[in-house]
Amino acid sequence: MLAQNADIVLLSTRKDYSRIPYVAQCCDSLRSLQVPLLGAVMVGSDSDFQRQTYGYRQEIQRSTQQRAVSNS
Repeated sequence: MLAQNADIVLLSTRKDYSRIPYVAQCCDSLRSLQVPLLGAVMVGSDSDFQRQTYGYRQEIQRSTQQRAVSNS
């Protein structure tokens, strides 16, 4: 995997295309490979969308926690 040879990774997502469960799964995969993840950016959003969806990170954390509970 190319990411394992990088100094740091910045995950890029796209509005109306990237889905939270898949983004969370990608973050989990990168963490399990001990890839240094700086964060994520979303392309294709306008300023109104950004104000309305500031809780995107919290949704990813919630989704990740639900998956962890269902896997145990």
